[in-house]
Amino acid sequence: MAPVSLRRASVVALPLLLLGCESLVDFDGLTGGTPKTGACPTGAVFCSGFEEGSKNVWSDADGNPDSTNPILVDPGPFDRTGNHVMKLTSNADLLKLLPQSYDKLYVRWYVRWEGGIALRGGLYGGGRDVVGIDNSRPKGDDWFAVLVRGRVSGDAIELGAQYPGMTQNCPNPASDCTADIFAPDPKPVVESNRWYCLAMELDAGTPTPSASGASGAADYWVDGVEAGPFGGLWLRSSESLGIDTFWLASSSSNGPGILLDDIAVSESPIGCP
Repeated sequence: MAPVSLRRASVVALPLLLLGCESLVDFDGLTGGTPKTGACPTGAVFCSGFEEGSKNVWSDADGNPDSTNPILVDPGPFDRTGNHVMKLTSNADLLKLLPQSYDKLYVRWYVRWEGGIALRGGLYGGGRDVVGIDNSRPKGDDWFAVLVRGRVSGDAIELGAQYPGMTQNCPNPASDCTADIFAPDPKPVVESNRWYCLAMELDAGTPTPSASGASGAADYWVDGVEAGPFGGLWLRSSESLGIDTFWLASSSSNGPGILLDDIAVSESPIGCP
């Protein structure tokens, strides 16, 4: 069964809801849309507003030099004095190995493109070693990836998925198989030097031996405007494979970088204050 778009006629924003995260301090709070009002709520998977004083809440498993993703003082998306953000320079990334494997997760982050540099951000299943693979098709029991991509294809903001059911551009599954792309028509586009709120949902679906009966689904939002959802995705054949890694990465470029703030990963829907 080929993936299908389940796009609804109406635009729906994610509910503004977060059940908590790792115990951090001075998180860019979600409740009522008021930023930086207190500790990150307990119970969610992970969140960071870069107010922790270090990068220790992140997983130092990406290999890029520390200088490529500095924490800076910047007003951020809420124009707040003393606010901190992270800057991804050329060919840099930010990685979080999640505390366990999940069947369904929601992610939200704020991003500001300072120039033409591209950004990929989203969720993987399969652990650290599969992060960044972009030229092969997964087998069903090894890995999958669903990423929001901004300025990878022109100025578009779109969803790129690598999964065993991918069909769009895969002449050789082992070495020549690029991500399936999902987006509305027309696609939302990036403007430099303004903040965007990006959110995504990924449901790995029930494991099936083939694409027949596949129930995986993905969706993304740009400033609260829904782009999907996109269903019928065959993401996995094994129950042991689930969502376990969050990743953000910039492209190689000599231009300005990308600013990030207010990142959250949750088992419950989260959105934009």
